[in-house]
Amino acid sequence: MTNEELTEQLALDLGLGDVFTRRMPYAKEVFKKFDLDLLPHSSEDTCLGEIYENSGRNWRTTNNNLVGFVATPESMAGLMAQLSAVQRMNANIPDFEFTKDDLVGVGVEIPKFLNFKLKGNVSSAKDIRVTMTGVKKARLTNTSQPGTELARLVSEYAENHTKKYRQHIKHDHIAVSLFYVEQMELVMEKHDGVNLDVGVEIDGVPLNASVETSSEKKYKLSYNGNGSLPFAATFVRGKELF
Repeated sequence: MTNEELTEQLALDLGLGDVFTRRMPYAKEVFKKFDLDLLPHSSEDTCLGEIYENSGRNWRTTNNNLVGFVATPESMAGLMAQLSAVQRMNANIPDFEFTKDDLVGVGVEIPKFLNFKLKGNVSSAKDIRVTMTGVKKARLTNTSQPGTELARLVSEYAENHTKKYRQHIKHDHIAVSLFYVEQMELVMEKHDGVNLDVGVEIDGVPLNASVETSSEKKYKLSYNGNGSLPFAATFVRGKELF
């Protein structure tokens, strides 16, 4: 489907009429429809099967993966390599944007999910928008490898290591889908007379970034990430896995 068709379908599903002829879909609308949650951080080694805790407001990685518990030491490296190699397909999610309310109003760093920060008093900006284009998805299922093998191993682990299964897997959340963006653009506009003193810090992100300051009022940062870092995930409780 084209982006236009995906956008029209989202409007239909959400009962929003022709609103997307006047604006892009907002992140909160897309996340509501497609069951996405922002990752607490982005990293090249963030992998399917990673285990997260939820405080009720924020996600936090446990720095553990299912594989580390259920696989043998001899098979662990191979299974992790298979998880990392799961093909990323078109997610059939329309292009969308985070608004200033999304990014600042709820205390989200701008945007922490791709590991760059804007320094300065960004909350006083006139407007901030982050546009996400070309979303792809890697998915773990129990009908193809490596999900088939993981399903078998988790079942055996739950039966043979009941206490450790309850402690480390059953009640935590597993990343069964990871979402990547091919292109991202951030635009921030300031009010007259407001000095935002904006700078950019990039923390270990192997992406090509450029900052445009063609005017004193508008700042533009573009990423062409080629889907190298995940920004969101779909989580399933361990007890509901497979």
